[in-house]
Amino acid sequence: MARPTAATRARTKTVLLVDDDRFVRRVTQQMLSSQNLNVVEAGGGPEALGIWEASQPHPDLVLTDINMPDMSGIDLIEHLVRCDKNLKALYMSGYTELAGSVPARLFIAKPFSRGELATKVWSALNRPLHGWTCGGCSHTRYEGLAASDDGETLALTLQCGNCAEKQVKVVDILYPLECCPFCEGPVLLSGDALIDDMEDHLGQTCDSCRAQIVVHSMAFARAAS
Repeated sequence: MARPTAATRARTKTVLLVDDDRFVRRVTQQMLSSQNLNVVEAGGGPEALGIWEASQPHPDLVLTDINMPDMSGIDLIEHLVRCDKNLKALYMSGYTELAGSVPARLFIAKPFSRGELATKVWSALNRPLHGWTCGGCSHTRYEGLAASDDGETLALTLQCGNCAEKQVKVVDILYPLECCPFCEGPVLLSGDALIDDMEDHLGQTCDSCRAQIVVHSMAFARAAS
């Protein structure tokens, strides 16, 4: 997976790392720091709550162990979501039987490699519509229509699943697209090409939701390199 660079990251992201095992925290902190991420550590749920409430802005991602004394990782995230519906979270555990208690895409099993952790963390961070609500009717379901990646920003065109109002959201790119920004499905080359301002663009289509994805040729080249 291509990693973000200073040119494509709006600001360094901060991860709140929560684990009652000091050794696990130290090793995981080193892995995250190698990805140019800021890391704030907490030894459990109550400490993490205090750090969250005192932080401004809040951390971009909470990476928490599930099985901890005093407060489980699941209870911690449920509490934080009540405070911030846009919270992004990733769960970890050495007990594989706990994997089914959270969404699979938000779980990583211990022990993990540096590459496995990096993939999960950046995938969790790169969810541009996480917590989206319609400005017209406050509905939370949407249909992705089109996404345009110019190498620096991502313009998302979507339609509310309730009132059908079309909206456009522009976000910074954390790393070149490797999946659909709407449904996280695989993005396939459609064979179409567009010419705009004398530059080539590659036409792509999500294999799951059929959203049209336009990726600038330079951005695609970075992803492929």
